[in-house]
Amino acid sequence: MSTRKSTPLTVLDVKRHLSGTLADAHPNRGLRLVANKNGTKTWFYRYRSTTDSYIDKQGKTQFRLKQIKLGNFPAMGLGEARNAFQEQKGIRDDVTKGDPRLVQEYEQAKIRKKSERAKEARYTVAHLIEEYLVEHIERARALKGQLEARRMMERDVIPALGNMPARDVRRTQIHQLIQKIATRAPRIAQMVKTELNGAFEHAIKAGRLSDDFSNPTLGVKSPKQVRRSRAFTDAELATFLTWLPGSELSQSIKDVLTLMLLTGCRGGEVVSAEWDHIDLDRGEWRIPKTKNGLSHTVYLSRQSAYLIKERLGVHNRFVFPSPNKKGYSIRQHALVWGISRHRGNSGLAHWTSHDLRRSVGTGLGRLHCPRVVQDRILNHVDTSIAGIYDRHGYDDEARKWWQIWADHLDAINKERKPDSNFHGILSVEGI
Repeated sequence: MSTRKSTPLTVLDVKRHLSGTLADAHPNRGLRLVANKNGTKTWFYRYRSTTDSYIDKQGKTQFRLKQIKLGNFPAMGLGEARNAFQEQKGIRDDVTKGDPRLVQEYEQAKIRKKSERAKEARYTVAHLIEEYLVEHIERARALKGQLEARRMMERDVIPALGNMPARDVRRTQIHQLIQKIATRAPRIAQMVKTELNGAFEHAIKAGRLSDDFSNPTLGVKSPKQVRRSRAFTDAELATFLTWLPGSELSQSIKDVLTLMLLTGCRGGEVVSAEWDHIDLDRGEWRIPKTKNGLSHTVYLSRQSAYLIKERLGVHNRFVFPSPNKKGYSIRQHALVWGISRHRGNSGLAHWTSHDLRRSVGTGLGRLHCPRVVQDRILNHVDTSIAGIYDRHGYDDEARKWWQIWADHLDAINKERKPDSNFHGILSVEGI
């Protein structure tokens, strides 16, 4: 209910007003004070728009009634409310300005935009990455994937771009970063680009970057992935086995590489090996889940068993525990990083840890190991028609060839003489 006074409002009228709407008189007709149910009082300017019209039932053009908030009493007193009223009325009467409500919304939008810009200036790439890791990656991936994503970002992105306002990052900077990483590890560079794209998209969708912000990773070309086919010859294997014991790699990394070469297992499978999965009495190592989603049983050669036995007591869970993070195994990236740092003096052209696995398959072929046994040793899935119908496990054959392969490595190691007591490449000083 509106109470309209025939005389202008007084300060006392305003103070005593407790319910409904109190309307001022000329020359401030349109100024209203509303007493809200929660006990507060609000000043409004009520007016008839000069731009927003409609046709009534009689076919006449009518201009809509509108109102805008001016402020709250007592923070805005009667005099201040009248000044605000006259200012808004002047806008309404000025044909070049139009509707006060639209002007107010426009001004408020400008203020919000300015505030958003200031906030964006403080929103760095480091903030963007942390929110992506916590709000998306931790919910979408298993722990191993979470840790790997965080390591990549903290190692390769944050040192280079972390302090930059996210809104200022340009495609050129992303391109330069990706190319720099690609010189060391093309695959890692591709993964970093994928994660950065996800991080920027997450920030845009969360409203932390403006809608008109363009994701700077878009249009950046991923490093070309060259499918590797490198496999060591016997001569190169001899060079590798001569270099490895005296290399600057840590003892654990040396052991990992040796076990990869003896078993043909993937680097990630070896670094995460657990004692609960190893039976030294039976000479068996069970890998519960591998890259192809299947479990895999490795029948340990005498050399492999000897290496693993030498590591008893190092850790109660992992064969290769992390030296930096308690309760975790060595990171697979530590393997990649160690090789990239120290392989230069190995006497071998650019090689990776996965080349060792490929070398096992190729070397077994040179020794005339049957293809089906090679697949069993390398845990390859045979999708051919013959493979689908052949359900034989080839365990006995694999056990035999794992030993043949280990003995072959001993034979080609020119710094070690073949030893019937099986030490060979794994003599104490060579582990």
